[in-house]
Amino acid sequence: MMKSAGHGKRPSGTEWVWCMGCLRAYRATEARRGGLCSYSNCDALMGELTIPWPEYQTNHPHYPAEPERGKEYPPNDGESFCLGISTF
Repeated sequence: MMKSAGHGKRPSGTEWVWCMGCLRAYRATEARRGGLCSYSNCDALMGELTIPWPEYQTNHPHYPAEPERGKEYPPNDGESFCLGISTF
């Protein structure tokens, strides 16, 4: 099970966060109006459905220290992951 000490906390502006809604990472400063995920096809809220990237990466050490924007980083190494969040 993934540790989540920072879950629910708003990260600093330069910090990468991992979005549970679309499985991609983005910098906190890139969040859309209202604190939505920076990706236009995802409506997950930052702070509620994000995890600071350093924390996520610690639990998934095979992922890079700095993520690639737009790339999916599934928590189960490619297995499906569903939170019941609409991403369209």
